[in-house]
Amino acid sequence: TNHIKIFLTVSQTPASIPAIPTADIARAVDKSCPNVTLTRNAEEADYSLEAVGGDRTNPHGQRLYKFTVFDKTGNVAFDTETRRLNNAMKDVCAFIDKHAR
Repeated sequence: TNHIKIFLTVSQTPASIPAIPTADIARAVDKSCPNVTLTRNAEEADYSLEAVGGDRTNPHGQRLYKFTVFDKTGNVAFDTETRRLNNAMKDVCAFIDKHAR
């Protein structure tokens, strides 16, 4: 399988929303996406990922994770919103596995 590189973008979140630590995202990638590497080199990346701990909560008061994947041209290729970080990453990995070149 090809190794896919994802560049983690910095999203503009309101100060009231804590950022999701890169280390947490890296752990989720390791767990769910064996064929994916996070990179700081945007030029080499196959996709970029904006990961936000949601500003909305569901009716049970749980924070929602919103992940958006952009292709090399900067267009939105995929997005997901889940209650758990690992589930959001699994959704991203499933998309990448399906669309990897």
